[in-house]
Amino acid sequence: MATDPLLAALAETRRRRDQADAEIRMLLAYARELITPRPYRLADLADAAGMSISGVRTAYDRSDIERAARMPVPPRSEPFRQYWTAVHATRGEQR
Repeated sequence: MATDPLLAALAETRRRRDQADAEIRMLLAYARELITPRPYRLADLADAAGMSISGVRTAYDRSDIERAARMPVPPRSEPFRQYWTAVHATRGEQR
């Protein structure tokens, strides 16, 4: 760990940025994969996130979708509920 105040401040700022980036990926995954009956529009998400449309398409992966599914708001998409249940069943988790 850095003892220099400037280096420590930079490291803390990077940690907060990484945390914000992870949250953005999870929210994009939720908006595109779990919202029903229609996902949010790519253009709207791109504008809100300060990204390009293609950036939104590739910003998140399966792990982000799984994290989004564990948010307090339950997913309403039946196909995703089936996937979500199967993923948790293979891990031995009960929901």
